[in-house]
Amino acid sequence: MGFRYGWAAAAAGVGTASAVAGLGLGLLAGAPATMAASSATLLAGAPQALALTPTALTPTTFELTAAPARLSASPLSGAALAPFVGSWHVHGADLDIKADGTGTELIQLGPCQGLDGGKRCVAVASVRLVADGGPGYVYTAFSYRDQNGAAVVPDSLDGLPRVGDGYRVEVYQPGVLKISPMTEHSGQIMGSPYRCSADAPAYAHQRLCNA
Repeated sequence: MGFRYGWAAAAAGVGTASAVAGLGLGLLAGAPATMAASSATLLAGAPQALALTPTALTPTTFELTAAPARLSASPLSGAALAPFVGSWHVHGADLDIKADGTGTELIQLGPCQGLDGGKRCVAVASVRLVADGGPGYVYTAFSYRDQNGAAVVPDSLDGLPRVGDGYRVEVYQPGVLKISPMTEHSGQIMGSPYRCSADAPAYAHQRLCNA
């Protein structure tokens, strides 16, 4: 899976996340015009994105720094940004990166208000591409929606990224990106490190991105 969100893993076992999977794929795997219209419908009238307070992190063997420093990193642009522009998928998450260096990631949560609550939810994360020891992206804001696009407050945010978390990113092979954690928390919640575009070979979709 893209992230270690507990309920998403449980939901995958019983198939309860299928509606949100359809929502994510409809937003990020479709044609640009359809994606824009769907995103507008999902985000229209949304309250201000939730801003979670980043927590200072103790350096580890990854030589990680405190999360707030990531938010002020230099933006990635030009030729350095170009390989990452597009739509990227991993089981449980869809990442769309625009040519201006900003993007949106949809993270499937499965049931987010109790397993029997009937609400299957998605986290809508805003990201920014940065040059911080190499290309990467950081999370700048979050909001949360149910399968109908209505705002919700999940019971738990365990296993999800926080504002200031981020991942370094590289081209692993044509059509496939590979990410590595910028922060300790990012490493703790990371599932598969691969993200596939529509142009990735079939084996990459199946074996790397679990799609």
